[in-house]
Amino acid sequence: MRILLSLCLLAAVLAAGGAAASVDTRAAYAERVEPICKANTLVIERLLSGTRKMANNGKAVAAGRRFIRASRIFADTVQRLSAVHRPAPEAARLGKWIERLGAVKEKMRRLGAALRQGDRLMALNRLGQLRDSGNSANQAVAGFHLHHCRIYASRFS
Repeated sequence: MRILLSLCLLAAVLAAGGAAASVDTRAAYAERVEPICKANTLVIERLLSGTRKMANNGKAVAAGRRFIRASRIFADTVQRLSAVHRPAPEAARLGKWIERLGAVKEKMRRLGAALRQGDRLMALNRLGQLRDSGNSANQAVAGFHLHHCRIYASRFS
């Protein structure tokens, strides 16, 4: 009986330690990826600021070029994020996040292409898809407390 009780206590202690280790690995991962995201997020925000006004005032081609350039910068960010070591308990979840960030990059490029072609309806459709992809990526890492790595729709205008 004592052996069974001590085994249960040991299992409880190990489980609590595993939960704490998971939180620590999330925090460590966040510390590694936040600087990568921060540097490129600031560049992309500057590049995309005013693109909505440009697109609405007859400069859709120029706005499209900016989105395509931003998608290239974002692709570099995704590539650098995929190279960061992922903690084992969260590897699958972070892998999905990286895939979803790749989808965000592709939607951003397609939005730029639609703007360059002057297809306003297609551009609005692509903008909605871009927002949905960003929300999906954000949901994948909801518990990681990533600020600069989150995709905000306000960054795309």
